[in-house]
Amino acid sequence: MKIWLFATLALCFLIIQPRLANAAVTAALSVVGPSSYNGCPVTVKFSGTISGTVGTKVTYSFNRYVSSAQHVVNGATLTLPSGPVAVNDSIPISSSTSGVTFDQIWVHNISGGQADVYSNEVHFTVNCVLATPTPGPTPPPTPGSLNSTNDPQVCTAHGGFGGGLACSAGFSNGWLALIWSAPNACSNCIGGYNVYRVDGGQHTFVVKQNNGKDVTLALVTKPSDGFSGKCYAVTAFAGHAESSDSGPYCVNGAVDTPVVRNFNLTLNNSRTVYHHYSYSFPGPGCGLSTTGTAPGPGLTVGFVHDYGSSIGVTCYEDTLVYQGAVNFELGSAGILLRNSKASVKSATLAFQRVDGSNASCLAAVHLPTSDWSNAQDLIPNNDFISGIPWSSNSESVNMPGVKISGSNYSIDVSSAINNFAKGNWPDYGFLLMGGNEDTSGFHDNNQCASGYGNFSLNVQVIIQP
Repeated sequence: MKIWLFATLALCFLIIQPRLANAAVTAALSVVGPSSYNGCPVTVKFSGTISGTVGTKVTYSFNRYVSSAQHVVNGATLTLPSGPVAVNDSIPISSSTSGVTFDQIWVHNISGGQADVYSNEVHFTVNCVLATPTPGPTPPPTPGSLNSTNDPQVCTAHGGFGGGLACSAGFSNGWLALIWSAPNACSNCIGGYNVYRVDGGQHTFVVKQNNGKDVTLALVTKPSDGFSGKCYAVTAFAGHAESSDSGPYCVNGAVDTPVVRNFNLTLNNSRTVYHHYSYSFPGPGCGLSTTGTAPGPGLTVGFVHDYGSSIGVTCYEDTLVYQGAVNFELGSAGILLRNSKASVKSATLAFQRVDGSNASCLAAVHLPTSDWSNAQDLIPNNDFISGIPWSSNSESVNMPGVKISGSNYSIDVSSAINNFAKGNWPDYGFLLMGGNEDTSGFHDNNQCASGYGNFSLNVQVIIQP
């Protein structure tokens, strides 16, 4: 009887306290922030969750491996509610990690008999010694003195002969020529330059000039709305390295204003050429001609009539008519004048009377009709000399414009130089002519011939914007 009562009580106990055969506990872990760190000390943080059947009693710990060394840190014992339980861990690290390094949740002592549960392993690394960064390329020095020009000769100074020609063509299309100074700090550390627009807070690439350090010129095409109010800056580059911006250049109003360039041209060639008519009949009592070939130094201009007679008979008669011819090398002035926006502002032919006192022997400066550069200086006994500038064409320099100060002459030849350079007239230079060029013979023993030298030609070229 007593035995039966015990069994009955035992059965009742089992019914009241059923066994939790499967608590279905799970755990998950993740790192808060990055999984790799550079620099020490650092604290690596983790967050996780534990889930399972409501009422299950568990104990959790954190299973840490740092550089392959295990460290178990107890967390707490708790009874699982209806939802996940949040758990957190943080590991202070003061030295670089190596080998196996991770953190995970270890759930154990699970009521109901479930085996221990481990979350996923969350691996991480810490590097306390910062790597020395590879230094970037050294940027080249910054260019300076950014400005603009509308003078092709200045373009030539900054961009060579090709730069001058490019500017001459670009100005006709309203382009902007930017110029700047190259840094003096290095000889070959600059590959070229970049131009940027910098107005309105922008930094917009415009054009690259990659011809090395010494070409400090860039041409900017005209925007559809013009240049007014736009600002530019230039940088130097070497490979992938680039300098800081130069000071800005801002276009306020018209891009260019007229520029005047001054040129002193070099005498290229000169000749004294003349007609010589001679008649001689040495009869009784007749003398001989004493006519010389030229009165003195320089280029001779004028005439000489030498006549002799005896007993009413003409013994000799010599008539010489002298002309002087000069031409000049137009050089860079001629190149500049080919630009449609360039023209001669002034051109002054100057020279001196170096022999003879009569200022009236020079009567006109004309334009030759042919090339006289290979003409013989003196060819006697001919009424005319073929192939030299005896006559002048219809486009003659106006002698009333001659300014004479003592023995110094100054003549305006602007129209001639402008037409020479632009190819409108052939450039045979200038012909100095006397007031009497008649070779028919005179019986007056008269002359007016002077020598001229020290020739120069000053030309001023104006370039319109």
